[in-house]
Amino acid sequence: MSHPPSCQTSPRADAPDTDTSPGMDPEVVGRRYRILDLLGRGGAGTVWRAQDGLSGPVALKRLHKTVADLARRPGRGTPSAFATQGMALSLAHEFQTLVSLRHPHVIRVLDYGFDAEGRPYLAMDLLEDARTLVEAGTDAPLATQVGLLIQTLQALAYLHRRGIIHRDLKPGNVLVVRGQVKVLDFGLAVGRDQQGRRAQPAGTPGYLAPELFEDQPPSELTDLFGFGAMACQMFFGRLPHAGQVFATPGFPPALKALLEQLVAPEAHRRPRDAEAVITALSDAVGQPRPAESAATRESFLQSARFVGRVAEREHLTDVLDAALASQGGAWLIGGESGVGKSRLLEEVRSLALVRGAMVLRGQAVDTGGVPYQEWRAVLRWLPMLTELSDREARVLRPLVPDLEALLGREVPAAPELDADMAHLRLHQTVEDLFARLSQPTVVILEDLHQAHAESLQLLAQLAARAPGLPLLLLVSFRDDESPQLPEHLPGTRVLRLQRLNAEEIAQLGESMLGAVGRRPDVVELLRRESEGNPFLLVEVVRALAEDAGGLDRLGAVALPQRVWAGGMRALVQRRLEKVPREARELLDVAALLGRELDLAVLERAAPGVDVEAWLTDCAAAAVLDVADGRWRFAHDKLRERLLEDLSPALRPALHRRAAQALEAAHPTGHAAALSYHWGQAGDAARESHHARLAGEEALAVGACREALPLLSRALAVAPQATPLEQGRVEALLAEARFQLGDLEAFRVHAEAALAHFGWRVPSSRVGWVLGTLTQALSRLAQSARPDAYVDDSRRRRETRRVAGRLLMRLTDAFIYAQEALPVLWSGLRMLNLCEPAGPTPELARGYTVMAVVAGTVPVHRVADAWVKRAQEVAESVGRPADLAYVLNRNAVCAVYQARWQDVETWLARATAIVDSVGDLRLAEECRALLTVSAMYRGQFSRGLPLMDWLEASAVRRGSAQTRHWAQHYRAHMLLRLGEHARARVALEPALAWTEAHGGATDRIITDGTLALLCLREGDAAGARAAAEKALVRLSAGKPVAHFVYFGATAVAEVLLTLLARETPGPGLQALTHSARAALQAVEGFARVFPFGEPAAWLWRGCEAWLAGKHRKAFRAWERCIAEADARAMPYEAARARLEWARHLPADDAERAELLRRAAEDFTRLGAREDLARTLAEQGTAG
Repeated sequence: MSHPPSCQTSPRADAPDTDTSPGMDPEVVGRRYRILDLLGRGGAGTVWRAQDGLSGPVALKRLHKTVADLARRPGRGTPSAFATQGMALSLAHEFQTLVSLRHPHVIRVLDYGFDAEGRPYLAMDLLEDARTLVEAGTDAPLATQVGLLIQTLQALAYLHRRGIIHRDLKPGNVLVVRGQVKVLDFGLAVGRDQQGRRAQPAGTPGYLAPELFEDQPPSELTDLFGFGAMACQMFFGRLPHAGQVFATPGFPPALKALLEQLVAPEAHRRPRDAEAVITALSDAVGQPRPAESAATRESFLQSARFVGRVAEREHLTDVLDAALASQGGAWLIGGESGVGKSRLLEEVRSLALVRGAMVLRGQAVDTGGVPYQEWRAVLRWLPMLTELSDREARVLRPLVPDLEALLGREVPAAPELDADMAHLRLHQTVEDLFARLSQPTVVILEDLHQAHAESLQLLAQLAARAPGLPLLLLVSFRDDESPQLPEHLPGTRVLRLQRLNAEEIAQLGESMLGAVGRRPDVVELLRRESEGNPFLLVEVVRALAEDAGGLDRLGAVALPQRVWAGGMRALVQRRLEKVPREARELLDVAALLGRELDLAVLERAAPGVDVEAWLTDCAAAAVLDVADGRWRFAHDKLRERLLEDLSPALRPALHRRAAQALEAAHPTGHAAALSYHWGQAGDAARESHHARLAGEEALAVGACREALPLLSRALAVAPQATPLEQGRVEALLAEARFQLGDLEAFRVHAEAALAHFGWRVPSSRVGWVLGTLTQALSRLAQSARPDAYVDDSRRRRETRRVAGRLLMRLTDAFIYAQEALPVLWSGLRMLNLCEPAGPTPELARGYTVMAVVAGTVPVHRVADAWVKRAQEVAESVGRPADLAYVLNRNAVCAVYQARWQDVETWLARATAIVDSVGDLRLAEECRALLTVSAMYRGQFSRGLPLMDWLEASAVRRGSAQTRHWAQHYRAHMLLRLGEHARARVALEPALAWTEAHGGATDRIITDGTLALLCLREGDAAGARAAAEKALVRLSAGKPVAHFVYFGATAVAEVLLTLLARETPGPGLQALTHSARAALQAVEGFARVFPFGEPAAWLWRGCEAWLAGKHRKAFRAWERCIAEADARAMPYEAARARLEWARHLPADDAERAELLRRAAEDFTRLGAREDLARTLAEQGTAG
C-alpha cells in the first residue's frame, strides 16, 4: 500500500508506539488484529499493516491519544469518567457511521473499537499498490484527470448526503488503485449535527478553507475548497493562493473559472454542492455529465438512514442495556420476508459496538448446511475472546476447522464419546465459554426458521443461562413460515415486526431521495406499491430512479400510477435483469450454493471467469453485497427468485457443477451439501455416499436429529447397495435413534442391520430359547478353542465391531425393559461376535455387560472372570470413555456381591475419567450408582448432595430419565431419614414421569416408595393400593436390575406391617397372600443379588412371627444381623435388632442390648423415625 506523505512523517515524541522488534511477540489489538508492519504515521494516528485473525490482511489506523486524552480540555486536569465515556460514545457513533458507508469510491471501514489502553482504532481495506490522487493524475491526459476528479466528487456527494464532512481533504487522503478513487482517513470527519460547535482549524495547511481560521465551523463548502486545492495541485503542480490559480497556457478557461470558484476565499462564491461541481466540471471540458452509476445509486439506497421501528428500537436498546449490566436474555425477531428484521438487527449491532459489546453473527442456510451451521462463525470467535483449555479446544475443533491456526498450536482430537454425550459435551463447553466471557457479548443469528434441532437446542441452553450473564441473543426468523419456532425455544421472548406506516415511509423516502421523498404524492405511491414492506419500498424507489434517469431527477418527472405490474415478484425480476447476461450463469450457481458466497468454490465453478469483476457487476446491480466481510445475496428474495427461474432441464447440470466445484475447493467437511447437489444432479450413488458421510459427521458432534434425514436418504437412494453397506447405514440410524431415546425405532434399525450382516435377532419365544441355547453352546466352544474362531478379514472384523456395538445397545435396552431371556441371548451373541475380531473396545464393553448379565443368572464366578477380562482389554485397547464404561459396569457387578471397596475404587476412577472427557451421561450413571450403593449401606445423607448434582446435570442436558432417577432416589433417602414432607415433594414429579414414561423397574421403585411413604404418613389404604400395584410387576418375572431392591423391600415392609395390624376378617386372607408374595419377591431378589440376603432374612423373620413361628423368626433376625454385618449393611442389621427386641419380653436381658445397638446405628445413619421407634421401645422397657 502506498501512503500519503502526511502519513510518513516522523513520529511525535509523545506518540505511543508498538514494538515490532525481531523476537518480540506481535501486539494484538482488539483481540483480533495482529500488528505487522508500519505503513505510515501522522499527527493524529499511526497506520499499520495487520493480520485479522478471522480473515486476512487489513490496514489498522490507531489514534495516538487515548479517549481520556481526547476528553481532556486545555487548562484542566484529568477528565471525569462521565466526560471520558461521553467522548468514547461520540467517537464510537462517528465510527459507526463510517462502518456503514458503502460507496465505490469510499474506502471500506471494516471494524472499529478501543484498544486495551483506550486508544480508538479503525480497521480498513488494505489498498495494495495505491498512489495519491496527485500522483495518479499528474501528466495524465485531461480526460483521465477529470475522470479521477469526478470520482472524488461522487464520493464527496455521497458523504455529504450522509451528513459527513471530511475536513482533511488532501492528495494523501484520496488514493487511486487501478484507476479507482478511494477517499479515506475520516479521523477528522464530523457529522452535520455537530456543526454548531466551534472548532479549532484542523487539517493540512494549503487545503484548509479561509473561513476555518475565522472561527467558522467546517461544512460541505470547506470540503469543496480542499477539493479545488487538490485539483490545482494535480493540474498545475502548485496550490492556489488567495483565490488565485496558476493555470498553465492553453488550460481550458471554463475549467480555470470553475477552479477559481472552488478556491474562492468567500464561501458563498463556491458552488453549492458536489453534484453542481460535477455538472460544471463536465460542462467545462465539453463532455456529458456522467450518468448516475448503478453503484452510486445503490450507495444511497443501501445506506438510507434507519427509520421507523421507534418502539422496537427503544425496546431492544433497553434489552441491550440490561445485558450490559449482566442481565442478558434471548429475543426472537419475527416478521415476514422483507419487513426489515436484518436492518433492525444491524442497528442493534451498531449500538452494541458503540457501547463496548462484542457482536458475533451466524447465518442459517436452507439446504446442505453442516452440523451447527448457524453457530460456526460465532464459535470461531471464542478463541479470541477467552483462553481455551486443551480440553475445550479439542471439543470445539470439529466445528472450527481452522482452530489450530487461530490458536497457533496443535489441537488433538477430543476423546470419542457416544453421539448424545458428544452433543452434550459440546453444548456444555460452549455454555461454559460464554459464561466466562468478561466482555458483554451480543450474538445475532439470522433466518433460524431454517435451523436444525441441535442448533436450536444449543440456543435454548444459552437462552436459559443468559439472564445471569452479559449475553444477549438476538434471532431473526420468518414467523409466517415457522410460527411454531418460539415453542421450541423456552426462555426466549418474541418481538414481531409489522409493516411501515405512512410517516415511516416518508422518513425512509426522505433518507433515499431527499426532500422529494416526503412529497405526499411520492409517499402515497410508495405506500400503495410497497404496502409498507421495506424491501419492496426500496425496490420501488430503485425502479422509479432507473426510469427517471437518477435519484436526483425524481422530483422533476411525472410519477406513474403504477411502478410495475406484477408486484414484488416483478420488481425483484427487474433488479436481476440489471446483472449482465454473461454473469447470470455463475450467479445461478451461487444461488444454488446458498445465500453467503464461498469465493473459493465459485472460482472453481467458473475457472474462466474473473470473479472479482463478476462480484463488481453483481454488486453494481445491488444483487450482492458484503456483510461482516463476507459476500452474500443482498436479500434472500433475490436468491429465491433465481432458483424459481431455473429451468428443470438446466438444474441438474448446474447442481453437478456446484458439487464438483465444492469437492475441489473443500475435499472434506461439506458432505451434506454435496449429497444435496449430487442428488439434484441425478447421481444417486454419490448422493447416498455423501449422505452417509454427512450422517456420520452429524453423529460425531452429537447432532442426532440432523443425522436422521441424511442417513434415511442414504438408505433410500443407494443403488445396488450390498447388504453389508445397507447394514452399516441401518446401524448408524440405530445409533441415532438410541441416542435420542427412541428405543422402539432403535430396535427396528438394529435388527435390520444385524439381519443385513447375517446375524438375525429372534422374533418369538421359541426363537429366544433356541437362540440362547445356541449362543451358550457357541460360547463354550469359543472358550475351549478361541484360535479356531479368529476372523482374519479386516472388513469382517470391522463389521463384527459394528454388530457388537448394536448388540451392546440391545442388551442395555433389554435390561431396562426387564426382559431376561433377550438379555442373556444378546449378551452371549455379542461376545461370540466380538471375540473372533480380537481385543477391541466393543469386546471390553461386551465382557463387562455380560458380567452384569451373568451376575443376574446368577453365576458370579463367571461374572468375576468377565469383569477381570473386561478391564484388561479396556486398559490395553480402549479409549478413556470405554475404560470408564467398563469400570462403571464392573462396579455394578461388585454391588451385586456387596464388594463395597471395589465399588468405591472403580467408581472414583470412572468418575475422574468421565469428568475429564465430558461424558455427562456416564458421569450421571457413576454418581447414581455411588448413591445407590451408599443407600444399600444405609448412608442416606451421603447420597443427597449427589442427587442434587445429578438433577442439576439432568436439567442442564434435558434428560428426563436421569432427572427421574434423582427424584425417586432422593425421595427414598428422605423417607428413610424420616423427612416425610420433603420426601413427598421429591416423589410427586417422579410419580408423574413414571406414569407417562416409566418402565417396569421405574414403576416398581416409585410405587414401592409411595407405598412406604403413605404407610409412614398414616394412609393405610393408599399404602396398600400402591404396594399391590408394585407387587403385580414384582411377581411378573425374575429381577434383572439391582435397584429393584428399593421397591421390593418397601413393598414387603408395607404389606407385612399392614398384616401385623390387620384384625381377623374377610380381608385377612388376601393380605396374607400378598404379604407372602412380597416376601417371595425379596427372596427371589436375594437369590440373584447376594446383597439382598439381609433384607430377605429380615422380612422372613417378620412373616414367621406373624405365622406364629416365633423361634423361626428369632433365628431369621439373628441370621439377618450376621449377613448384614458381613456385608457392611448396618441399616438392615439395626432393623433386625429392633424387630427382635420388639418381640422379646420387656424384662429379657438381651432386649436392652439389642435396642441399644439399634439406637446407636439409627443415630449414626440419621434414620430419625426408626430411632424414635427404638427409643419408644426403650421407654417401654423402662
